[in-house]
Amino acid sequence: MMACGETLKDQDFVEKVLRTLSSRFDYVVAAIEESKDFVEMKLDELQCSLEAHEQRIKEREIDRSSEQALLAQSGKRFNNGS
Repeated sequence: MMACGETLKDQDFVEKVLRTLSSRFDYVVAAIEESKDFVEMKLDELQCSLEAHEQRIKEREIDRSSEQALLAQSGKRFNNGS
């Protein structure tokens, strides 16, 4: 598009990226749409927000797997002690 002479603003890129995100980002997209002005939002800001969200998701997955491992270990001990 740029090669054909069309100028694209950061707003256009931000909107396109938000439209193409998977459903696990739905509530982040909604929060960004509600809280931030797309005219002023830069692509770098969007990238930082999405990376922070993805990091939180990964940390929660690690925490859940650790909790499940601890529950499995404590369950084995409880069953063996009976």
